[in-house]
This record gives sequence, C-alpha cells and structure tokens, in this order.
Amino acid sequence: MDEGKATLIVGIMAAASAVLAFFGGKMGAKIGADALRKQVADQAQHEYAHWVRQERRQIFGETIRAYGQLAQTLTKLRIAIRDDESTDQLIEAAVEERALLHISCYNTRLLGPASVHEAAVQLSSAAEVGVEEHKLVAIHAVHGNATQLSDARRRLAAARSEMGDSLTSFTRASREVLLEPPTSEPTGSEPTPARTSEE
Repeated sequence: MDEGKATLIVGIMAAASAVLAFFGGKMGAKIGADALRKQVADQAQHEYAHWVRQERRQIFGETIRAYGQLAQTLTKLRIAIRDDESTDQLIEAAVEERALLHISCYNTRLLGPASVHEAAVQLSSAAEVGVEEHKLVAIHAVHGNATQLSDARRRLAAARSEMGDSLTSFTRASREVLLEPPTSEPTGSEPTPARTSEE
C-alpha cells in the first residue's frame, strides 16, 4: 500500500471515529436527560402523594373531633333529661355542632376517596337523626305521656346505635386509606353527596 492510500484510510477512520463520538455523546446526553426528567417526575409525585395524605389526615381528624364534641353534648343532654333540668341550651348546642359535623363530613369530598366520603355522609345523616331523636325525648319528657316517652326513648336507642355504627365505618374507611401505599390518584371516583338541610 503506497503512502497516499494509507493517509486516506487514516483520514477516513479518524472522520468515522469523530462521527461516532458525536452521536454517541448526543445519545448519552439524551439518556441522562431522560433519567433526570424521570427522577424529577417521581420526586414530584412522591411529594404530591405526601401532601394529599397529610391533608386527608387533617380532614379525617377534624371530622372525628367534630363527632366527639357532638357526642359529649348529647351525653350532657341525656343527663339533663334524666335529672329534669333545662335542655334548651344543650339542644341548641347539639344542633350547631351537628351542622359543624356536616361541614367536616362534606369536606371529605375534596380529596376523597369515595369510600371515605360515603362513610362520612352516612355519619352526618346518622348524627342528624340522633339529634332529632334526642330533641323528641326532651320534649316528651316534659309534655308527653308515658307511651310517647317510651316510644321516643326506643327510637333514640336505635339512633344512637346507628351513630356508633356509622362512626365505626368512617373510622375504618379512614384508617384503610391512610395506611395504604400512596398513589398518584388522590380522589378516585367522586360520589354525589347526600342533600341535607345545611346544604
């Protein structure tokens, strides 16, 4: 092989190496950029899921606390009825606290999931019935006869049982959601909220 051909071959090889290096560099940069984008997206998803979990914990907790406050007032109301004491202020407080509970229950719709919101709607409805039955017992204890009072107390017992069952269902649904692995879907399917007098 003469010197001219050897020089040409060397030149071609050098050019080919440069081309390969150029495209190889671009490919490596693309792979690196894709990996970085995925890392950023995964981090954003993780932070979002953490935020949703924290917000849900707060909303669920507010609902349970609102129920607890109402339950305390209703207990005081039953004691007042038993002791033939005035019940007007306690009934008024119970009505207001039931309205606050309804708001807390409705707020579970904001971040879901549907299972918790449905349990919250049932809890709010059970509490509404419970407050009304307490009011009827208070009225019949003063103005009703023995039969009316007995019937009212029976309905009240059933309403209190329903309230307890609804609280258990809500607590269970909330716990299942807060303990499950986080996902990128914060709300799931949204149910249509039940209509009550506060809406």
